[in-house]
Amino acid sequence: MEAPASSLSATLERDGFAYGRGAALAASCERLRAHADEALARVLDLDLDAQHDLFGEIRTPLYRRDLKLSLAPAVTQVLCEVAQALGESLQAAVGAAANLCELSVISSDPGAEAQPTHCDTSYQGAAADVAIGRLVSEHSLLSLQPKSDFPAVLRDRPTELALLRTGDALLMDSRLWHRGGANKSRSRRSLLGE
Repeated sequence: MEAPASSLSATLERDGFAYGRGAALAASCERLRAHADEALARVLDLDLDAQHDLFGEIRTPLYRRDLKLSLAPAVTQVLCEVAQALGESLQAAVGAAANLCELSVISSDPGAEAQPTHCDTSYQGAAADVAIGRLVSEHSLLSLQPKSDFPAVLRDRPTELALLRTGDALLMDSRLWHRGGANKSRSRRSLLGE
């Protein structure tokens, strides 16, 4: 049973992240993953100048990409499901007037190195990453440092490995220190980043 919105937003405020288990249907995520894989293949066939505006900035870009998405049907389906499941929690965390600032699929192919520990922004906001494929331990998904929205608390801070099943969402304070892990598996790891 999913936690109520007040519980998720309280966890997000306390720890800097919270899980929204089963926020999107697995079948919808699979359609989105296939759409994203096809879109990435098309973009990688373009010359480098044409690719530039289609990728977001990402740390350790070798084998790791941040592909900007348009509102294709596969994308909007997952967005609607996540909004239905977690909209109240997101609204409680960031307010009703919040805007969607980024929409992309972050993919990590086999051989991607671990990222350095970083935060996404220095201002308060929330991110929602949705697993659009099963993310298991050998993928070394994401190391989170709970309660780390201020750099002074980073020293000796324990980390938590975020393991997500298809359709699970990770709500995260954009100031939370984290890092994408090395992908030592044989398959691509993909997250919808909102």
